[in-house]
Amino acid sequence: MNYVLRLRTNNSRVFATNADSLESATEFFRQGKQMDEETFNQLYIVTEYTDRELDKIRQDELDDPLYRRRLAERQKNKALYGWSRRDK
Repeated sequence: MNYVLRLRTNNSRVFATNADSLESATEFFRQGKQMDEETFNQLYIVTEYTDRELDKIRQDELDDPLYRRRLAERQKNKALYGWSRRDK
């Protein structure tokens, strides 16, 4: 499952991870922030990504010019040399 760390003030995404449960995702984020549980819970909330949100992120990534340019470069390298930088 995919989980996202959000700011409590405006619900904006801070970071995302793949974890087995909400509790393990929360612990992962809390350790990454190096905070005690009380302080962490005052500042952040952890929620599960919705399918709609994941689809939007993927679409945003596809619409990004830098992503499209890198994808074209990988496809060109694969066609010319049989590899891309990502394969190394």
